[in-house]
Amino acid sequence: MESHITDEELGDLFVMTHRMMHRHYMRNRDGECGINPRQGQGRILALLKHNPESGMTQKELAQKLNMRQQSMGEFLGKLEKNGYLTRSPSKEDRRTMIIELTEKGRAFHFEAEPPEKLYGCLSQPEKDQLGRNLSTLTRRLGELLQEDGDSDWQQDFLKCRGPEARLLQKMKDESVQKETSFDGETQRGSST
Repeated sequence: MESHITDEELGDLFVMTHRMMHRHYMRNRDGECGINPRQGQGRILALLKHNPESGMTQKELAQKLNMRQQSMGEFLGKLEKNGYLTRSPSKEDRRTMIIELTEKGRAFHFEAEPPEKLYGCLSQPEKDQLGRNLSTLTRRLGELLQEDGDSDWQQDFLKCRGPEARLLQKMKDESVQKETSFDGETQRGSST
């Protein structure tokens, strides 16, 4: 007789997987000076690289990365000390500091771990199924966040411009395509 996993066990498994993935990424981060691309300093460098034209203010960075101003200040201080960025007063408002990458900051890149190192243990059908399952859970979590009154979660993900933003946009695009094709099928079905 086949045993089934309970909802509680499934939740525990997700928490354990999340913690183990975080630990794995922390131990295998490949940035200079121990900078993790998925955390504080790494996220700041990545965001500045996506906005190289005019720099950004500390407040803008903190908002886009959903960080407290104090934490942002500490990260910026470390990055400036290590020569990755500069802070200079804005021409419009001397009290506002503009954060810009230095040459060293622009040259900095993360050597990302190849995804197949982790996901290579799954066959393509298993990857496809896992992707469908995680998409279903992500949509449900979005609904629950909305019900909890957290209507800003999507905007927070889109602001960060990281993998979360790309994935959220892809899911939105696929949702629109499904709704369109569903409407077409419904219309065809009702005419027969």
